Amino acid sequence: MDTQVDPTRQAMAANNVAPVTRWASSHDRRGVRVVIATADEALSSQLARLVSNSRPHWQLQAKVASAQELMVYLGNHSPDVLLVDADLAFNEDCGWLSLTAGQMAMVMIAGQDHHAVQAFDAGALDCLARPVSRLRLDLSLDRVVSARRARQSEEVARHTSTRVAQLQNQVGELLCEVARLKRQLRLAHLESRSDALTGLGNRRELDERLQSEISRARRGHQPLAVLILDIDNFKSVNDQVSHAAGDEVLRRLAHTLLASCRGHDATVRMGGDEFAVVLPMTTVQDARHVADKIMTLFATINWGGLLPAAMRPTISVGATELVAGDDAGALLGRADRHLQWAKTAGKARLVWEAL
Repeated sequence: MDTQVDPTRQAMAANNVAPVTRWASSHDRRGVRVVIATADEALSSQLARLVSNSRPHWQLQAKVASAQELMVYLGNHSPDVLLVDADLAFNEDCGWLSLTAGQMAMVMIAGQDHHAVQAFDAGALDCLARPVSRLRLDLSLDRVVSARRARQSEEVARHTSTRVAQLQNQVGELLCEVARLKRQLRLAHLESRSDALTGLGNRRELDERLQSEISRARRGHQPLAVLILDIDNFKSVNDQVSHAAGDEVLRRLAHTLLASCRGHDATVRMGGDEFAVVLPMTTVQDARHVADKIMTLFATINWGGLLPAAMRPTISVGATELVAGDDAGALLGRADRHLQWAKTAGKARLVWEAL
């Protein structure tokens, strides 16, 4: 690195060109930073004067006098333009060339004709023959700086395009993850309100749905009926046949309920062999017809191969309708009392009013 005071440095100081030792920390980053690399002191001085007296935004960042010095300098600094003497470039170690690739605009100063070809092969954007005139240097630097900026713009555009594509992929992945989490949430919501054995709603679903339907019925002055039913002598199926047979009986009753009710009715398994049906916009008289349909369909099921003929299951049903002053507990309690009366009266029957 050139660190001694010489006439060239005095000329640089006279033209407000900062010394090399100060430039790295004080240069205007908005200017075009130029480095001169040549062992020819006369050429170095000439190029320094031309750069210093040329465009206001051109700033002489440093002068180096050997390939080794240039290698060290480029390892620590990133000039915009490198003015390099072809004699230095091709007569010494050319390892520094790897530091210029894609990093700066390079202009070769050629002393021989064959240097021009070598210059462009080495990645130079321009090659100037000696002696170098100010006009020729101005035109060259303008051209290479424009070319470099165009290349940088292309690189920025490519980088931006790549980054946008990456972000789009990330957004797509995030949207997929959000959709997956929503599906899991919906599934968890359904599972928390579903009976695993029968696929009907569970007691939590009954409580929430019944409260909602009571509010709706009162707002619209509409009737609301409830059925509670269970399987007569179900314990004997589990004890005398198997729990697997009992599970199948429960599933078939659940299928019967779904086949007998409307899409907007709520069918739930309350627990064990006890089920409930919530019937919006239905009077207790109409609920009797639904109960009769359930009992009739269940009676037609072929149990051959699953249960002995003597154990053909039947169901008992209690029905009621919403009346003034009822809450969910009162409504279910009254339906359950009717169910117990049906069992006390002999089972396999429907009770819909007090006996």
